[in-house]
Amino acid sequence: MTDFLSHNQPLMVSAACTAIGEIGRCGPLVETRSETPDETEEKIVNVLLGLVSSQKTSMKLREKAALSLGLICLGDPSFNGIFCFDNFFE
Repeated sequence: MTDFLSHNQPLMVSAACTAIGEIGRCGPLVETRSETPDETEEKIVNVLLGLVSSQKTSMKLREKAALSLGLICLGDPSFNGIFCFDNFFE
């Protein structure tokens, strides 16, 4: 999933943000059982936080990444949302 978040086409990055947000809204991301073991929930959140804080990305992509982070926090009650908010406001 994180491969699409670092794609060079903005439309692919936008679609990946939307998809990850919808998956996170419905339940925890840990249950998605990624094919590569290095794709953890923490890595996905760090990539989304990087998109939000990056000055290179457009405002629409930054907005979608922030929305996805909010939906991930909403869908998983055991997720540490304070980590997201602390890094979001830095």
